[in-house]
Amino acid sequence: MIGKRIFNQNHITMKKIIFLLTTVGVLFTSCTESGIEQENKPPRPDLNEETDLCEKMDDMVFIAYCRDNFDANGDGIFTLSEAETVHMIDISNENVFSVKGIEYFKNLNTFRAGIEGSAAPLLSCDLRYNEALTNIYCEGCKDLTEILLPSTISKISEKAFMGCGNMAEITIPESVAEIGRDAFMNCSRIESITIPQKLVAVGPSA
Repeated sequence: MIGKRIFNQNHITMKKIIFLLTTVGVLFTSCTESGIEQENKPPRPDLNEETDLCEKMDDMVFIAYCRDNFDANGDGIFTLSEAETVHMIDISNENVFSVKGIEYFKNLNTFRAGIEGSAAPLLSCDLRYNEALTNIYCEGCKDLTEILLPSTISKISEKAFMGCGNMAEITIPESVAEIGRDAFMNCSRIESITIPQKLVAVGPSA
């Protein structure tokens, strides 16, 4: 009788422990997937088609670049549907410090802020919302201190950040399997770099 009572008590205690662990696990998962991720990548505000995207930008040169190149009907209003037709942005020859508003270019495939001999004076860049991106080139952007990459990109292009001498840290998303040659060459101030587990190829002098 005593043995049976001890067994029942132990059984109840184990059930309590399992319940507590399960609850903590759910809370931890919720915090990780909802809290931290949301904090790192806040929701992108929905816009009406009538909204002028230039109102979401803060760099006059970038605004002029978008109106000159992507305002298809020439009405002076750069709309969401016009932004969705854009596949490449090249500001390597533009005096652009900020690309705020680039998050609305949903089908952007190539972003070029720097090439050999020419680079925008870009300070920081948030590309996390540009999930169609496959090519990023910031070569020679010596003033760039921070760049946030989309979680869908599979490769860091050749010379992508070559000469970005003021960049102190970078997180390479888990989706990246390859880093091209010279990708981080002459990035002398990098103190912290997060390498994905899926990485299988690293080019020479990367």
